[in-house]
Amino acid sequence: MIKAFSLIELTFVIIILGVLLAIAVPRLFFSKDDANLLKIKTDIATIQANILHQKTALLLSAKVQEPVLNSQILTELNLHKWSIDNQNLVFDNSVRFSYDSNATINCLSPQEICDKLKL
Repeated sequence: MIKAFSLIELTFVIIILGVLLAIAVPRLFFSKDDANLLKIKTDIATIQANILHQKTALLLSAKVQEPVLNSQILTELNLHKWSIDNQNLVFDNSVRFSYDSNATINCLSPQEICDKLKL
């Protein structure tokens, strides 16, 4: 007697492989834009944490002053693509953000990236 797979077994295997591919393929094609958006989000969280850390340290030392965010602090935090221009944070010379001493960061431009970030 010859042993082989039945047509039903082969059909189920093909369906299962199709479902797995439908789930896996979009995850494999993670674009550079998606990576940049993720980098921006993590960097913003780092910047917010630094502002709040400074504010807490100033309050504990009984100093009445606002936290300072400057290029030196960005370099110390390993945020080399970030800069400060006219009280705005700038990512990679293209995406602009406003910030305040309460660690509120808002996206200013370009609008298509701001819409994707939804800060």
